[in-house]
Amino acid sequence: MGKTKELSEKNPESVVLVLQGGFYHAEGKSAEALAGMTGYKLRKTKTGEVECGFPFRSLDKIMKLFEEKRVNYLVYRKDEIIHEYSKGVVLNEYLKDANIPPPVPKTARNENTADGEECFETKHDQKPVVLVPVTFRCPEELADKLKAISQEKWQTSFDAIITQILEKGLRDG
Repeated sequence: MGKTKELSEKNPESVVLVLQGGFYHAEGKSAEALAGMTGYKLRKTKTGEVECGFPFRSLDKIMKLFEEKRVNYLVYRKDEIIHEYSKGVVLNEYLKDANIPPPVPKTARNENTADGEECFETKHDQKPVVLVPVTFRCPEELADKLKAISQEKWQTSFDAIITQILEKGLRDG
């Protein structure tokens, strides 16, 4: 049993958020409440449960939202409760009237994907690319294309630059 699910079962009256890496995760009813309140997507796990998460930097905003809606929550980091709100309604009461979005359907799989693992469909001639937030190494030709695009549109967000590379740069090369 996963840590998030275990803590959720121990605390059924509260939304349980557990820090894992750079994201807070919720499972089951906690995930439904989080998705219903924030509009974040629910995702089905390999076991058929639902989960939802958000970057750790958004925690203050999420806690404020739960408190405004008066929903109990617990925030865990390394098996320790770091934030708690218990002046609101219990989780099941909130879920009775909540507008819960349907879970995100699984995406297409390819032959390189383990059974049940979610991924985007890829073409056979594509290779995986790992991007590191600050610096990454790549072939000189791609680096030149990146530099030209980023200098040309220096105010463009990183996502837009990558989109341009994928749509324009790699298509040409």
